[in-house]
Amino acid sequence: YTHGDGGSGPFYVDKADTTTADNGGTVIVAADGTRLKRAYSDSINVRWFGTTGLGVTDDTTDFQNAILLARTIGVTLFVPSGKYKISGTLVLSNGGTFACSVIHEPGVIYYTYLTGTTPLFSLTGTNQTYNAYVTFCAIRAQNAGAQGASNSGVAFYLSGVEGSRVSAECALMTKALALHNDVNLYTEQTIFEIYDSYCDIGLDLTTSNISWPSFHGTSGHIWGQWSDGGKIINAGANIYW
Repeated sequence: YTHGDGGSGPFYVDKADTTTADNGGTVIVAADGTRLKRAYSDSINVRWFGTTGLGVTDDTTDFQNAILLARTIGVTLFVPSGKYKISGTLVLSNGGTFACSVIHEPGVIYYTYLTGTTPLFSLTGTNQTYNAYVTFCAIRAQNAGAQGASNSGVAFYLSGVEGSRVSAECALMTKALALHNDVNLYTEQTIFEIYDSYCDIGLDLTTSNISWPSFHGTSGHIWGQWSDGGKIINAGANIYW
């Protein structure tokens, strides 16, 4: 932590607490065991947990720590403008009833170092309805060529959920949006807007049973530039219209 890194804020001393672990963002345990707790409400800021937003230092672990707290206490995650270097999946849900929404300040860019079909954002469950959303951001694969996104990861992965919203500009990814395992696209809150630049596949439905009757209550937009041989939609399972 350094001066001006975005992690500062008001804290108070909780003398009665001797057990809460240091989470690096909202609870700081001093050398003498004193618990310093951040005074906040409504949302968690990823900068509190040590992310730099400079595109140089790997922010994955600090980012996921912030998500873990946000989804545990049921608040949104706020991401200030910056360039975030991410080398692993950011898991927005715990596989159960809780998921974390992400609000991006204008100017957020994720520089991903993912491989194969590893997703940047993952939202999974078992027939779960999440009112979870990811506001507009830019995602750039850093291990792809000038055109095509071979071996460059997936921007969003949704599995066994409904009621989710995603909006992003994705560049040089293997897949922009992958829907797996009975993702229901008929709820009013299912919205996706994907702006692509040289992605291999915009929307991958190959292992999904998709319920999408007449686009009822669903808004979906995928457009942009595609790599040589790329596909806007790749469908290979059961699509129910």
